[in-house]
Amino acid sequence: MNSANVCKEILEKGNSSPIYPQLSLDKSAFLFDSLEIGKTKYLELRRTLLSEDLKLPGYNSVAKHRAQIILLDEVRIIHREFPCGVGITYTRLLTHIVERIISNLSPDNLVYPLKVRVSDGLDGSGCHRVYQQAISNPDLSTKTFILFGFKVNSIINANDRILWKPHHPNSPFCTRPVALLALPENEESVKFLMDSLINNETSTIEESGLCLHNGNAEVKIIRSHFDTKMAKILSGAGGANCQICTATFQQIHDISIVQNGFPINRTIRDARDVFDEVDEEVFLSLPTNQRFNLTHKPISEKDIISASPLHAYLRTFSWFLLLICHLQCGAIQKWSPTSPIILGPRNLLLALLKKNLVYQLTHHQSKEEPPQPEMLFGDASHVAMILCKIFSIGC
Repeated sequence: MNSANVCKEILEKGNSSPIYPQLSLDKSAFLFDSLEIGKTKYLELRRTLLSEDLKLPGYNSVAKHRAQIILLDEVRIIHREFPCGVGITYTRLLTHIVERIISNLSPDNLVYPLKVRVSDGLDGSGCHRVYQQAISNPDLSTKTFILFGFKVNSIINANDRILWKPHHPNSPFCTRPVALLALPENEESVKFLMDSLINNETSTIEESGLCLHNGNAEVKIIRSHFDTKMAKILSGAGGANCQICTATFQQIHDISIVQNGFPINRTIRDARDVFDEVDEEVFLSLPTNQRFNLTHKPISEKDIISASPLHAYLRTFSWFLLLICHLQCGAIQKWSPTSPIILGPRNLLLALLKKNLVYQLTHHQSKEEPPQPEMLFGDASHVAMILCKIFSIGC
């Protein structure tokens, strides 16, 4: 659903029926939020549309419906040794979101049991000093936060027909927050969050499904929304060379093995089994290759899908920048980024890149689709050729 579709429906209803068809509360609430209007503007819009033979629900009805949508009465305070955040039950929120989605679908297509595909994850954020000014509790730091949320990726009926998918699946507006904690992004805080709010809930959801008004829904959850730091915390594989395979340091430098590829064989179940075989003190004394490079017991009970091609791509891009800078100034043996002999070419390079790439970024942002990394930079070889041409050093 988007504001353009809602406005189109308004016009179609107004032109097709002279008996004052009424837009649903759900779509009226969406229109209210997407246009970012207040009570006065909403009432003006309602009067205008009445002249076009379309009736919007009354403001009080829409306001009450919006309050029900966000489930304010079910948001609760999360306590550790002190109040440290707010959250809502994962099962309740997911059920509510799915019910709202299917209420706008054709009843003829709702063949139960439905299949709901969900992805979730969490991340930390720091340096929010502005919030600290309003906090008097010395135990509670609002400089750092942890947010856990999920996204409904698709709803499929019993005949394997896709009934619904988000229009912009990578948009942050598709994510529904489950918990927000004023805690640092570390092993202790993440373990508290997962053990107290998430692990049991996700296990129950996948085992029992969702009980909807007119039937049941099976749920499959993929845990994939996080960066490399959070992946290591969740999986316990802080000392691993890779988050999705168990290759050793020697293996990833063996050309014959590299050419054959590495199997994606790292699982949470195997990691937990290895950790449970001995006590923690003995476990951590074992050679790293015998304990799957684990630094602590996995916190998540679900496998961690952590393939970060974008992170690797950006690191490659940065490496090209550094290499070109040193080639240009002839300082191959001097790798200090603060060296004056390197700063000049580096600043020149960044200025040229900004000049050449800003147009592409602006061009793609003017379209409906969000810009993708490959649209901005091309592949790694293309980047290398651009940089080499800028400095005329040849390829």
